[in-house]
Amino acid sequence: MPRNAPMAALVIAAACLAASAQTLQIGPDIVTRDDALKATLKLPRPLTGAGELKLTWTDSYGRTVAVQTRKVQLNGAEAPITLPLARAVAMQNFLAA
Repeated sequence: MPRNAPMAALVIAAACLAASAQTLQIGPDIVTRDDALKATLKLPRPLTGAGELKLTWTDSYGRTVAVQTRKVQLNGAEAPITLPLARAVAMQNFLAA
């Protein structure tokens, strides 16, 4: 996607790979590479404490765009996620948590 195409939208699919994760909910807003993806990791039950969240972003060409590991402090059944999209090239992208 050209950098100067602000109207082009990215398609992002989500998957949760951890046994304790139920869903990765992505906001309904259309996003471009100039935006940050806002999502929520929804757990099947409330958890309290420190942990680590690994995000793996791939695209429809099979390329790994980014792998991020971040520390999270949980106090409930949801953890917010923000991911800058400037590195997006393909229109269809996948995010695994």
